[in-house]
Amino acid sequence: MLEVRDLRVAYGGLPVLHDLSLDIGEGEFVALLGRNGAGKTTTMRAIAGLVPFRGAITFEGQALGGVPAHKIVRLGVAFAQEGKQLFTELSVQDNLTLGAYAQRSRRQQVRSDLERVFDLFPVLERKLRDPAETLSGGEQQMLVLAQAMMAHPRLLMVDEPSQGLAPALVNEVLGALTALRAEGTAILLAEQVVDKTLPICDRLYVLDLGRVVLEGSPAEVAEHRALREVYIGHEA
Repeated sequence: MLEVRDLRVAYGGLPVLHDLSLDIGEGEFVALLGRNGAGKTTTMRAIAGLVPFRGAITFEGQALGGVPAHKIVRLGVAFAQEGKQLFTELSVQDNLTLGAYAQRSRRQQVRSDLERVFDLFPVLERKLRDPAETLSGGEQQMLVLAQAMMAHPRLLMVDEPSQGLAPALVNEVLGALTALRAEGTAILLAEQVVDKTLPICDRLYVLDLGRVVLEGSPAEVAEHRALREVYIGHEA
């Protein structure tokens, strides 16, 4: 479904991704693990068309180099990045509707999609007419994810949904991602929290300083020395 080959990204002439490659299959749940600054968010931003890159990114056979971000959404790739898509002065309902219009969904489809979102995040239905700025941090994270879901993505990228959330809310958000995957949506999840991520994904890539240092199944990654080195520091 998604192929990334030799991805290179630089900010202000400073390289931040170095020949990074990864794959995601149909309906697969893949995680990017790594500390802050490892390159997880930049990888997703490149796939979403938000930063220029060198190398090759292909989604369902179509090259994404030079494709505008809004057209990548219509191809079926959505990016839930914390706080970035919300119009805080608008209501929860308006924010969700804007997500649907990214795919030019019909009104009847929008109603059906709202019901689906409310099944996963009941709190959003209770606060449907409240301005997004009045939501708690956890509720805003749910709204970002729900807004991306309204675009009916075939691939949903989610950037560190656990950041700043209470454990109960983290479980709720990750549970929603697991439910989406069960429906056939492919997931690319960027996270730092290893213990929450390993049980729910099919494969993982561990990033450090803009490079993939380890990839494999959760069992393979959990037992590997490289994972400990990334999070604890290089052993002598």
